[in-house]
Amino acid sequence: MEDTTNGILSIHRAGMKPVMIPDLEEPSEETEKMVYAKLDSLLDIIPLLENKNEIV
Repeated sequence: MEDTTNGILSIHRAGMKPVMIPDLEEPSEETEKMVYAKLDSLLDIIPLLENKNEIV
């Protein structure tokens, strides 16, 4: 989980699936292409993790 473009880029380059929870900046179109999911709050991660079989 990350809230910055640089964080998303690092996670993506590491071969992982980045989840973005924007804080001060909204992701660019280019960044949105890299994210696995974009959530509105940390609480929204719960349903995503409950469906963890879809993440693999």
